[in-house]
Amino acid sequence: IMNFGVIYGLSAYGISQQTDLPRDEGAKFIESYFAKYPGIRDYLEVTKAQARKMGYLETMCGRRRYIPDVNASNFQVRQAAERMAVNMPIQGTAADIIKLAMINIGRRMQEDCLRTRLILQVHDELIFEVPMEEMETMRTMVLELMPSALELIVPLKVELKIGYTWGDME
Repeated sequence: IMNFGVIYGLSAYGISQQTDLPRDEGAKFIESYFAKYPGIRDYLEVTKAQARKMGYLETMCGRRRYIPDVNASNFQVRQAAERMAVNMPIQGTAADIIKLAMINIGRRMQEDCLRTRLILQVHDELIFEVPMEEMETMRTMVLELMPSALELIVPLKVELKIGYTWGDME
């Protein structure tokens, strides 16, 4: 709660409301968070400034989201728009990655004439129905194609789980 909250503007008061920490401890957490990760504060400020200047932001793939309220005179409206601005490039790029992975995996499954079916996508998860004889093929394919869906500076970690039901994989 606190890591994501700080990124999206959660105040010391907000931390105290959502946790058992007193307000001064919440303020110390925020201060130590940005001291430990100074690049995050820079990202937040640069991203908000870009949104104010251009009126939109883009994902790494170039998909745009217009955020006209980032220059609103109303403080609450402006803050909500700033939270959208901070969130959009990260979550939008994550959505781009999963879409590209789905396309690449689907294409390969078709080329290989597999009976496996992609049955569900939930945020950053893909759920497949895989015949036992295709299990190793799919494991290899997913571990190859998901992390390479978009070229990133940091490696993209992929975790595989196998179960008879989605609940068995929790």
